[in-house]
Amino acid sequence: MKKQATILFLLLGISYTTFAQRIIKNPEYEFKSTGINTITQIERNKENTRIQIHSEFIPHWWITFDSTSYIKDADSGKKYFPIGIEGTTFGKQTFMPDSGDSIFTLVFPPLDKKMKKFDYMESETGEGSIFGVSLEKKKKQKTKQTEEGIYGTWKDMENHLATEADPSVNYGSDFFRKDTAHLRGFLKGYDSRAGFNTGIIYINNVMTREDYPTVVQIHPDGRFEADFPLNQPWEGYIFFKRTTVPFYIEPGETLFISLDWEDFLMADRYRDRRYEFKNIVYKGTSARINAELCRIKVNTFSYRDFENQLKTLSPADFKQQQLEALQEANDSLALKLKQNSTSIKGQQILKNKILLSFYGALFDYAMMRTHYAARDSTNEILKQPLPDDYYDFLTQINSNDKNLMIPNSFSSFINRYEFMGPFNKANMPFKPEDRFEVLSKEWIRKDSILRNDLQITPGLLFDIAKVRSLDYALSSITPKEGTLLVGQLTNSIAEPFLKEETMRMYAKKFPEGEKQAYKLPEGKATDIFRKMVNPHKGKFVLVDFWATTCGPCIYSIKEMQPLRDKYKGSPDLAFVYITDTGGSPESSYNKFISENDMGDNLFRLSEDEYNYLRQLFRFNGIPRYVMLNRDGDVIDDDFPGHSAKTELQKLLPDSK
Repeated sequence: MKKQATILFLLLGISYTTFAQRIIKNPEYEFKSTGINTITQIERNKENTRIQIHSEFIPHWWITFDSTSYIKDADSGKKYFPIGIEGTTFGKQTFMPDSGDSIFTLVFPPLDKKMKKFDYMESETGEGSIFGVSLEKKKKQKTKQTEEGIYGTWKDMENHLATEADPSVNYGSDFFRKDTAHLRGFLKGYDSRAGFNTGIIYINNVMTREDYPTVVQIHPDGRFEADFPLNQPWEGYIFFKRTTVPFYIEPGETLFISLDWEDFLMADRYRDRRYEFKNIVYKGTSARINAELCRIKVNTFSYRDFENQLKTLSPADFKQQQLEALQEANDSLALKLKQNSTSIKGQQILKNKILLSFYGALFDYAMMRTHYAARDSTNEILKQPLPDDYYDFLTQINSNDKNLMIPNSFSSFINRYEFMGPFNKANMPFKPEDRFEVLSKEWIRKDSILRNDLQITPGLLFDIAKVRSLDYALSSITPKEGTLLVGQLTNSIAEPFLKEETMRMYAKKFPEGEKQAYKLPEGKATDIFRKMVNPHKGKFVLVDFWATTCGPCIYSIKEMQPLRDKYKGSPDLAFVYITDTGGSPESSYNKFISENDMGDNLFRLSEDEYNYLRQLFRFNGIPRYVMLNRDGDVIDDDFPGHSAKTELQKLLPDSK
């Protein structure tokens, strides 16, 4: 009897254990690339497998679950697709409640009894997925790689980096200096299954409009690195998918950045803002300045309500509103600076970030009104002209302040300055044969507008604007005329470094001897590119870098349809179109290429591959066109798409 009781007890224990293991709460996982979804419960039974997902997102933003998501056995690779969902329907845009979180249940077929862990996949790239989800109750200690395991101790790293700069030191006479900046870092918790292994820094020479996008390579162990050219101190960003990492660096410096994957997950969740990193550490000469720029937040103009402001605020009212907001932002910063010991350089950058933001908004308001007025002819606000004194805010800027060039926002500010409304009066119609004479006097007319109309003494800002227009000017005149134009320009510029950049641009535009096609350098980027263009050797190849999210790209592709029709099947010319998954989401991409005859040479690359091509051909913005000769060498890496018909006729004069 005692033996029977013991057996009965064991059977009951086994039965209880088996039942208890059917439900696993908060299962362990190895890695996840989503900050939105967490698997909170797994229920296994004979009929199905129920995966409970807790979604946390921005209130009133929508999420969706697709029937194409699946579970994959981590060992065998076998895939299980969902057979049902509770809490929503597949493909439906489900809006989050006020709380920002909801519970959903995905129903899958029964899983193999021997399965120990699985990957929950929302995409083939790994984005939005959860890897190594354990089906065992025993908790495993998760380990994270650390800087110490990669670089040695923090003390070891500091020995290899320059000491922090003296906070009382200001920028000196060496503000402009050409040198390479070195970025090194470590991303704790990174996994190669994250769905990306690169970031990109969109660097540009604000004096010449030249782009130098630089790939940030992430190694499997979480190390990342990049080297890039700089002309002056600069505040920039590393773009990792949806996550942007701020940094400040000077030419010749090495900056180390320590990041944490948990911040990336939070950035994925809070997509309505530029996420402020909680676990970021900087080391190097400019470490203190970087920490200050992260710690001290300044008020800047918000574009969220900009369209409504354009339509409802008169120019005078909008201007007054922004000037008041600018003063409030400056007062707020002054209080923070009293409360926080801040370096001289850090103070200047913070002040200029505020100024560039609100003055940039005033430029944008003036420029965008014409666009909106054309779309709404009944809006009386949009019909109001700008007051004569609208641009007098420019008198408050020290136009010789080099420090204005440091914030990342200077790039857009100087673009608006270059094309501001008052300068339109300097533009004059001309015949082609009069182009040089008109161009040589255009800067003189703009100088007069600054002095007489705006009561501003031209300085560095105006000189930068002149040099920025040089590439276009030199493209439309002869080398001899270019020599004269550059001579006039350099004589009007005070800054020696800007004079050097002017001469460099001239040499680049008019190289000694005939301009030659060049071969691409060996490397990963060229390998990616060759796979797409090598099949067309023996032909000229026009490569178009584009995206469905790029309005000018879409317009240009449609405008070039007659050219594609003309050269369709040509033994002399091929069109190749290259985009990426980030700029061209699958649904919009498939729709566009089905509605437009773009030929067969269409490529939709991963964002990592596209980043390498950006760096190879040095372009930040699109559309970008590259022309190859019959040998596959580059004739022009900035081919003028707007005049493609004329340029192609030059290359292929016998084509009808």
